[in-house]
Parts: sequence; structure tokens; C-alpha cells
Amino acid sequence: MNEDLYYYVGGKRIALEFDTKHVAIDLDRIESTALREEIEAVLEETEETGKTTRLRRKLHLAYKKDVRQGLRTRLEKTGALQPVFRHGRTLMVALPEVRIEVEKRKEGSSIEQMFGNEGPDVEIVNDQGNRLTIRPMTGSGLDALRLANEVEETTQPLMAQARFVRVVPKPG
Repeated sequence: MNEDLYYYVGGKRIALEFDTKHVAIDLDRIESTALREEIEAVLEETEETGKTTRLRRKLHLAYKKDVRQGLRTRLEKTGALQPVFRHGRTLMVALPEVRIEVEKRKEGSSIEQMFGNEGPDVEIVNDQGNRLTIRPMTGSGLDALRLANEVEETTQPLMAQARFVRVVPKPG
């Protein structure tokens, strides 16, 4: 993939790169019992050796080499894999959620007015007037990152950012 990867903090563009060594697995996205049991066995085995990190209740970070290609392909088809990025030494997993904050939203203003009628297919998770949380219907963290960047670049809100889980290395 040759696209520019970045996100915004305080209006400043921050470069990202794909992390090629890790995969993030969201167990909540797996509906098949057999697939869930298969990946849970891999995660349990690798967690015991310290090769897997539980980031949240059902979100795990694993080394790509520990999850065989066929299993990764099946997980990707279910939407259970989320992208892992690197910024310096920090790993960042993009979750399928965008947080938007605007100075003041016009009364009655809708998501369609923010994006136009041909806007992205999103679910509104939380709407508190000047704070809005949306989720791309694809369930993709990469789509959330792209969407947040588009919002930042076209509507210039106070903030538009995909939600990330960051893994910062221990000092020393």
C-alpha cells in the first residue's frame, strides 16, 4: 500500500507507517465459533510466552509470524484485524471510531450536512452537540483514520481523530 499515512493532532499532520511485524485482533468481530476458538488457542499460547499483548478486553496485539497466513486471511475477511501503525517507537492500533469536536454546531445540523449527501456510510455512536463520535460501517480502523483525515481537511473542526490504542515501550 503506497498511500500517505498520517493523523492530525492540534491541526498538525503526524506521519505514520504500517507496522509490518504485528497484527491487532478484535475478537468481538468474530462470529464463527470455530474461528474464534482457533485464534483464542493461538493467543493463549503466545500470551504465555509474552508474544501477545491484551490491549483491551477483546483486542489483542500479536506478532504477525505467530498467526499463520491462512488464519490471518480468514480473520481479515471477518473484519477482525485492525491496522497497526508505528510512530517512532510507539505502536498504534486504529480502532473503527472517529471523534469529532467542533466549536459550535448549528442547531439541527446533521451528519449529512457535515459531509454532504454523498458522505461516508457511518453510524453515529454518540452525539453531544459539539462532540460527535462516528463509526464507519465497514468496521475498519483504516477507514476510520481516512475518514478522520477527510473531516480534518475539509471541515477544519477543533479535532477529528480516529481512536487509537497506543503501545509505548518501557523506558530504558
